[in-house]
Amino acid sequence: MITIALPLLVLALVLVAVLLVAVVARTRFPRVTVREYERGLKYVRGRFAGVVEPGAFRIDAATTQVRKVDMRLAHIVLPGQEVLSADGVTLRLSLGGTWRMTDPATAVNEVQDYLQALYLTVQLAVRRVIGAAPIDDTLERRAELGGRVLQLAAPEVAGLGLELVSLDLRDSCSPAT
Repeated sequence: MITIALPLLVLALVLVAVLLVAVVARTRFPRVTVREYERGLKYVRGRFAGVVEPGAFRIDAATTQVRKVDMRLAHIVLPGQEVLSADGVTLRLSLGGTWRMTDPATAVNEVQDYLQALYLTVQLAVRRVIGAAPIDDTLERRAELGGRVLQLAAPEVAGLGLELVSLDLRDSCSPAT
């Protein structure tokens, strides 16, 4: 009887040990899934270790973190901007556009708030474009306004790890009253 019970006891202990190891492994090494439209920023012991492409991965939860970043097109709106033209007339306009993240490592690790930086960059570009011309020229060429702001802001936005895809007037451009 002992000869049969001893192997069964050893088998039961081995199964319990395997289950215990599996439970510990799942909590210590959880699965991280990066979707097709995301990229993951991997940090090991607080230091940036690289960009994780889409897929499912196991990480060491004690030392590693993965921060997911959305890479899809997003929208930006600059509502009701009041800007002075070169001849001192206040112009009221709203802009809308689309942007996407191109370099998540730069956008997250090098810029404190990339959304606020994007907004500010576009806002300042609008002020430079409107402030460079008299009101009559600006109103005559209002269809080109979005393109000129895009051309001026795009290189600076690229330095943030972002791409400004399109930018256009949302509402008609008119002198503020």
